Amino acid sequence: MEHEDDFIERLSSGSAFIELSPEDCLKLDTILAHWPLSMSKIVGERKRLGRSPYLEKRKKLKRIQSFNEGLKKSDGSNRQSLPRVEAEKDESPNIFRKDTETWTLRFNGGEVKKGVKNGMALADIQYLFQHQNEEIEILSLPNNLGMKPRAESVPIATQDDYDDLKEQINKCQERKEYETDQDVRNDCEQMICDLQKQQSQNFEKYGRPRQLAGDLTKIIRATKGRVDRFIRKLRIDDDEPILPELATHLEDFLKIDEVCIYHPETAIDWDLGKSIST
Repeated sequence: MEHEDDFIERLSSGSAFIELSPEDCLKLDTILAHWPLSMSKIVGERKRLGRSPYLEKRKKLKRIQSFNEGLKKSDGSNRQSLPRVEAEKDESPNIFRKDTETWTLRFNGGEVKKGVKNGMALADIQYLFQHQNEEIEILSLPNNLGMKPRAESVPIATQDDYDDLKEQINKCQERKEYETDQDVRNDCEQMICDLQKQQSQNFEKYGRPRQLAGDLTKIIRATKGRVDRFIRKLRIDDDEPILPELATHLEDFLKIDEVCIYHPETAIDWDLGKSIST
C-alpha cells in the first residue's frame, strides 16, 4: 500500500490535470481534510524560509482535487476525453494563450503555468509575438487602438527664462553676502530657494528646458509601464516566481517605443490560441 508521503509526492510532482481512481480521490480528500491541522507549523516555516514547499504541494493537490470534482459532474464521455485534450493543448514548448478569463503561459519547454491573471500588457505582448520581427507602431497595439495623439512634446520654458532665473539667483546670492541685516539675509535665502526650485522644475541639470509630454509620449510611457509591471510579475508574484526565464527573454528581445518590435535571436513558434488578428 502506497505511503501517504509517497502519494503526496507523486501527485504534487505531476500534472494538475489527471484523472484519479475513486480510491485515490478518497485518499486525496482525506489528506486535504486533515492538512489544516498542521498549518500553524507550515505558516511558521513560510515566515522563516520565505516560501514553504508544503504550501506549494497543498496548492497543487487542491488543483487536482478541483479538476477531479469537475470530472465527476461531467458525463462519462467527457470524463474520458478531458485529460487527453488538456495534454494535447499544452504540448507546445512555448505558450502565450488566453483561456477565457485567465492565461496559460509556458516558455522553452518549461513548466506550464495556468490561471495567470489577465492584464492589458498580455494582449499587447501576444500581438507582438504574433508579428515577431515586424516593426509595429505603438498605436497599433490592441490596447492603444483608436487613440489619436493631439500634440507632440513641447518645452515648458525657454532658454531666455533659464538665463533670467540664473541672473536673479546670482543677484540674491550677492546681496546675501554683503547684507548685514539678518532678516534681509533670511529673505534672500528664501528667495534663492524658491528660484532654484523653479529652475529645477523647468530645466534639466545643464539648462536644457524640460519637455511637456505630448499625447504620444504619454501613450508610450503608459504602455512601457504596464509591460514592465508584467515582466516584474513573471519574476515574482505573491512570493512565487511565475516564469523568470520568460521575463529575461522579454527584457532582451521586446522593445516598446513609438515603434515596437519583438525580435528573438531565432524565430519562436508560439501557441497563441485565438490571438488578436491584424
